[in-house]
Amino acid sequence: MVPETDQPVQDKIVYRYQTVTKKDLVEYRKVWLQQLFRHPGTYIIATLNGIYRYFDLDTHNGVGFGVTAAYPINIQQNSLRFKNNGTVFKISAFHPTSSLKYILVTMLTIINTVPFLNLFLLGAFYIVLVLLISVNLLFTKDRVNVVVLSPLLIQILVDSVSPVNGSQRYMYPLIFSASIIFFALIKLRKNLATDQDSKDNTLN
Repeated sequence: MVPETDQPVQDKIVYRYQTVTKKDLVEYRKVWLQQLFRHPGTYIIATLNGIYRYFDLDTHNGVGFGVTAAYPINIQQNSLRFKNNGTVFKISAFHPTSSLKYILVTMLTIINTVPFLNLFLLGAFYIVLVLLISVNLLFTKDRVNVVVLSPLLIQILVDSVSPVNGSQRYMYPLIFSASIIFFALIKLRKNLATDQDSKDNTLN
């Protein structure tokens, strides 16, 4: 129920999507496509403005809150306490024990200060790495390993259409699975190289 005192919500002048007809949608899509062909650069810029942080290798992409660490992994460092009408409320930070929280935050903060090593805390690093490896595989016509990387490539597309530009939480699946897939890719490439050497020796 909407409170009677909530005038902005009760305002009669509201948009209702049910009023949009199929014809309206068809016309909208026509105009959208027409403008795409007329101004492709504008569409590219608009898209990049919404996804560029997924490819940003700045390791100090903060999450925007003062109670969190400088690295993009969102671990709250402090518990919050506030009063309302004499009642004290507490929002606990993410930790099973305060000592474990301190150790975890300290460890990640130290890693974040080490050049190159701090890249491993950044989801964008894995995205850029996957794209570079994919380009290399395409140039070497290694289609088998492109297929091996396809889950990560699909995840990058999913990240690109996520509602928050550069949010680390959308990159966690890629971060956690990247090491497994990279290991499989290296092993597969070694096996292919061994098979090729065997064929060459047989021919000789």
